[in-house]
Amino acid sequence: MLSSSKSDIDRYLKKADITKIFFKDLNGRTKSLSVNPSDMDKILENGVGIDGSSIAGIATVDNSDRILKPVAESFKIVPFTDKKVAFFTGKLFDQDGSRSSVDPRAVLEKMIETAAKNYGMKFTFGPEHEFFLLKRDEFSNDIHTDKLDYFGSGPSDSGEIVRHEIVNVLEKCGIKFEKTHHEVTSSQHEINLEPGEPLSIADRTVLFEYVTKEIAAECGMYATFMSKPFTGFNRNAFHIHASFSDTENNNLCYDADDEYGLSDKMKNFIGGIIKYARESSIIFASTLNSYKAYVMNREAPIVKGWGLRNRSSMVRIPYTAEPAATRFELRCADATGNVYLKFAT
Repeated sequence: MLSSSKSDIDRYLKKADITKIFFKDLNGRTKSLSVNPSDMDKILENGVGIDGSSIAGIATVDNSDRILKPVAESFKIVPFTDKKVAFFTGKLFDQDGSRSSVDPRAVLEKMIETAAKNYGMKFTFGPEHEFFLLKRDEFSNDIHTDKLDYFGSGPSDSGEIVRHEIVNVLEKCGIKFEKTHHEVTSSQHEINLEPGEPLSIADRTVLFEYVTKEIAAECGMYATFMSKPFTGFNRNAFHIHASFSDTENNNLCYDADDEYGLSDKMKNFIGGIIKYARESSIIFASTLNSYKAYVMNREAPIVKGWGLRNRSSMVRIPYTAEPAATRFELRCADATGNVYLKFAT
């Protein structure tokens, strides 16, 4: 884990070939800005000016100037085969120096603060990252890189090399993975990382997507998080495992006296998700392609509801060996929208 102090950042920046600040627009598209590492002290303090009107959801052309500041705590040195990238996530500010209210990251920051201040609660999130590794970025009859299925293994699993290289690079960034495997559809893969607090996990998701696409390109493949590239087959999902605790880290989701081991807070929380499922769908499934995934017999939820162990449920309660691990899994989301808004919603 790299230190976020200015002196340590300056020292590690000397080992990088390029320094970049990453952020998400309103639609969840990744944006990045390369900066001169010798200016980083000044940039950390004052930020760098950008044209917000050219970025979806940030500003209008008649009032376009915005300030992008790197988040020191997100700093990583990402070691690819042919380069080392100094990685920062960024946050946006208005011209007067105040936090931009339309920055999706600011929305999540406010949610976390409100939950702690008003309800004495904090959250732990652990998303599942699903993606396809294809031969190219245009559809054709031979676009697939394998013909395997769920947990498929063998010499034809060329994606296994990519998965292992992704987790190796992330490990060098101080990020630990839990498991990787081939998914249900040909050329489809999943990597699960350790859970954590929402803001750092959202920042980590930006890094994960960047690393995945870069490593795939190094291996002559194209990685996509598109929800439903192939009709009649399982989609790419972004299942979000979530739990909440009090300020002393006591799990608030579990109740030993309940029939299903669920607390009233947990049931109320799930009820709120189901009640506002239609309104929140634009956040969790943000593209037209997203809705092609909601079909029978493909493990994507097609009705509002919750269930125990049931992988077709919108909200699923997974099996846990310990009460402290009691959580819910939100299964309606995909990775095409904005991760900060998903976590805030």
